[in-house]
Order: sequence, then C-alpha cells, then structure tokens
Amino acid sequence: MAEKASFEELWNSARKSIFRLEKLPAYSIPEEKPSIESWRAGKPQEDSEDEKWLGLLDAAKQKGVKVQRVRLFSLPLSEYLRYEIAIWQLSSKRREEIHFLSQEEYQKISRIAGISPGDFWLFDDTLLWVIEYNGEGGFLGGTPVTETETARRCAALKSKCLEKSIPINAFLKTLPAHCLPGN
Repeated sequence: MAEKASFEELWNSARKSIFRLEKLPAYSIPEEKPSIESWRAGKPQEDSEDEKWLGLLDAAKQKGVKVQRVRLFSLPLSEYLRYEIAIWQLSSKRREEIHFLSQEEYQKISRIAGISPGDFWLFDDTLLWVIEYNGEGGFLGGTPVTETETARRCAALKSKCLEKSIPINAFLKTLPAHCLPGN
C-alpha cells in the first residue's frame, strides 16, 4: 500500500498509532501566516489550526488511534516554535500527544539507533512517510518508504524519542519565563 499511497490514505489506514518527528527549528507554511501574525500581535489564540487537520485528528481519535508528536528543540526557542507551542496548548488537550526532546538528546538517541532521518510520519510502526523541506522550512513533498528495515528502525527511534521526551505541559514548566510563548 505505501508505495503509491497518499498521506491521507496512510493516515486513514492507521489502526493503532500515528507518530510525527518534527526536527526543524522553523517551518515556512503559507497557510499559517495569518495565524502567526495574529499571535505576534498578541491576540488570543483560538484553536486556529485548519479544519481539515482537526478533522483528521478527530477521525483518528474516534477510531482509537493514538496520535503522538515529538518536537525537537534547542534554547533559546525559535519564534516559530513559541508560536507552535501557543497553538498546541489548545489542540493537545483533546487530540494529540505532543512531546519535546532536546536536539542534544536526539543526537545521542539517533547515534545509538544508527539512523537519523529527516522529518517523518510513522503509521502503525510499519508505514513510513518521509517529508522533505527546502532550506527555509518550506514543504517540498512527502515520500512513502516501502523498505521495511527503515520503517523498523524509525519505529525503534520513535520509541526511544518518546521515552526520553517531555510532554508539553511538563516541558513548559521547565522553561525560563522569557522562553515561554508570548514573551
């Protein structure tokens, strides 16, 4: 299935878990610009993620599929990551488990695991969707990976990343005040 499958087909085929590893300090997503400008202006953030995305999360939740994300970070947090945290504080409460892992800890884990892929999605620990970005974090495309050894190694990497990462609310408590969203 993975060789020709679209992202949505992979998402909809998941029965147990969906995982995202997010590594870049910032992404350039044109659809997010109005929300970022609103956040910069200090306006309260509502659950402003697009409805299609929220629909995908809701559908997964209704099927009992666990959706998890590990977001790599380094201090000081990038402006984009502070924006993401402001949005995720709202959406994570009911749809997605979001965890944070330092770049340094990730480097240790990936060395031990013997794999350091770019950003990816992993469906049921078997179907892998590798994401490509340009130098500014602009989305170039995604590619399903059919090689099972790579998916297996990414599943092992996922497990270690989740084991060593910090859930969003605990992560926020570890940050100095000047690093928090809105500061």
